[in-house]
Amino acid sequence: GPTGRRLMKRLRTAEIPIRRIYDIDPKLIGRELHGVPIFSLYDFPSYSSPICLIALGQRKAKSVAADFLQRHELAAWTHFLFFS
Repeated sequence: GPTGRRLMKRLRTAEIPIRRIYDIDPKLIGRELHGVPIFSLYDFPSYSSPICLIALGQRKAKSVAADFLQRHELAAWTHFLFFS
């Protein structure tokens, strides 16, 4: 959504590499944004990365992501950072 696009634009401007994008929208999964592949949030634990940035603007998306991350024992500041 717009929150993720704004974050991605800022990271690209700062030349910070982006390797994957995760989303809950099935219409976006399997596509690319600026050459970066979009994966399902449910694939997140299978990818080991030092940290993931999560940008969510919609309340429902935040709730779905927070529940998922908690169920998989993924912790803020260790596995991910939330932006909204």
